[in-house]
Amino acid sequence: MFKIKIPCYFCNEETIQHEKIIGDCPIDLYEIREVIVYEKPLFINQYFEKSIEKGTRIIFKSNESLLSNLMVNEIESIIDKQLNK
Repeated sequence: MFKIKIPCYFCNEETIQHEKIIGDCPIDLYEIREVIVYEKPLFINQYFEKSIEKGTRIIFKSNESLLSNLMVNEIESIIDKQLNK
């Protein structure tokens, strides 16, 4: 079975209020929480905010996606370790 743990960005009270009042919220205000993923990603690519790399967007076959604070090479390493078990 495929199973990996990845830290991901999550909304919190501050980001929700920011988006209601101002609009798009900077990713740096989001909380980082660990997520357990049971589906192999279909795509992973760099995530940029204002031309600065902030992590990785992970897209799944189910059309769900996550944003992780890890870089692409770090996500690839986690996936490779799981696949080589």
